[in-house]
Amino acid sequence: MIESPQNDRVKYWKKLQTSASHRRKEKLFLVEGWHLLEEANKHAFLKEVIYCGDENASKLPENVPAIKATKKVIEAISDTKTPQPVIGICGIKELPELSKISEHHLILDRIQDPGNIGTMIRSASAAGWGSVILGDGCADVYSPKVIRGTQGALFHLPLYQRPLIELINKLGEKDINIIGTDNTHEAADYRSCFLPSQSALVVGNEGSGISDEVRGLCDFFVRIPIHPRVESLSVATATSILLMHWSVI
Repeated sequence: MIESPQNDRVKYWKKLQTSASHRRKEKLFLVEGWHLLEEANKHAFLKEVIYCGDENASKLPENVPAIKATKKVIEAISDTKTPQPVIGICGIKELPELSKISEHHLILDRIQDPGNIGTMIRSASAAGWGSVILGDGCADVYSPKVIRGTQGALFHLPLYQRPLIELINKLGEKDINIIGTDNTHEAADYRSCFLPSQSALVVGNEGSGISDEVRGLCDFFVRIPIHPRVESLSVATATSILLMHWSVI
């Protein structure tokens, strides 16, 4: 049993929780709580489990190594104020080439709020879309707040974190339609638009929208009409509306 938060392994796990570069280097990330642990194991991401409390031992997956620790160790690793008694260590899988995924793609341009990203990944999964692509300036997809926001949806579809310009150009070469989002009246009402069979929906930064460089690569733009008394929708809400309207399930 690991008893001290100063243990070297505990420090290593804590760094996985706090450092995006460390996660990428080690190809590992952490999940907290029973639901995420179950989802990670179901989709073969789970490599190891850290837990506290003898009463929880019988609930652990039988096929994954488990390490018992004290409550103080769990608290030292956890990203939440009131942590659950179980933390999973998950592997970052190698992703297929994007060109081999012939479904619909959600592209995030400089989305900074981890909660927004988590919600959009969850909505993309619910709508049956093929992948989510996070460009430069987005929060790290394996950060604790993004993971919690997905509620396990991050295990359901490929998540890419790539520079967007070259990537969008490659999608265009594959005859994939690039649909931008805008709130101006020049953009088409989304309710009147048919979703092409090969499409990528681009949503932009919470404050400034899609960057000019990415905007120049879009084939057309859509907007969501809203009542004049409301200034705008959050990017996560707007994206979820579009994804579910264009659900491919």
